[in-house]
Amino acid sequence: MTDCIHSIIDGFPDYLHKLALAERPTIPSPKRQRVETSVLGRLGGLVQDYSFEDMSFTLHYNYLEDVEDHQAFKQSFYIMRHWLNYAKKLEFSDDPNVYYVIQTIDIGDAENDIVEWGEFDVNITAKPFARVQEDVPITVDKPQSFNLLNNSLEESFPKIIITPSATSCQFTLNDYVFSFEGLVVGTDIVIDSDLMLCYEEQSDGDILDRSNKMKTMQYPTLQVDINHFNCTGLSKIQIYRNGLR
Repeated sequence: MTDCIHSIIDGFPDYLHKLALAERPTIPSPKRQRVETSVLGRLGGLVQDYSFEDMSFTLHYNYLEDVEDHQAFKQSFYIMRHWLNYAKKLEFSDDPNVYYVIQTIDIGDAENDIVEWGEFDVNITAKPFARVQEDVPITVDKPQSFNLLNNSLEESFPKIIITPSATSCQFTLNDYVFSFEGLVVGTDIVIDSDLMLCYEEQSDGDILDRSNKMKTMQYPTLQVDINHFNCTGLSKIQIYRNGLR
């Protein structure tokens, strides 16, 4: 088994730019934000947990090419920076179907001691936790009541696609009711909890806002382990769990 791994950014592996990771990056664990308060007369302090902090890590890249063009690295570096500056999604070849959501990216100064060689660091800030990518959703036809297992480290924000069999419908997720009105029978509605969007994807690729059809102010979340659904007025429901790990 080779110890060489590649980074994949927005679907493009680093070797397409003749880059290689000089070393395996250290991937941090998410740290929870918390406030600790000392209270006189109390055995131990008070601890209040909040959300998780963003994660920061560094990718150290090498560039090497057998070329005759004496500006090879410099010309390629401009292309690499454009590729990296707009990065949104990071994967590693040794961890398939798992990705990180990039918040910010900073490209360090490049060393270029010889013509065909270059070296530079990329500092990445990502959302806490890696995301589990599901290429195929969990699909339930003519749903009524069913349970869904969510193998996530923390509660996750799913993408749910509903196909209404009536102009109004609803589904209950655990203790929360999500209602929709004014729908077109058979036309899919997407509820993306991570992006906090409710929309319709048309056949020509256009996206139509359908938040006015959603009568519930909040978006669904999946708890860790078992989640219970009850559905009314749906011919199909599709669920991407977006689990965290």
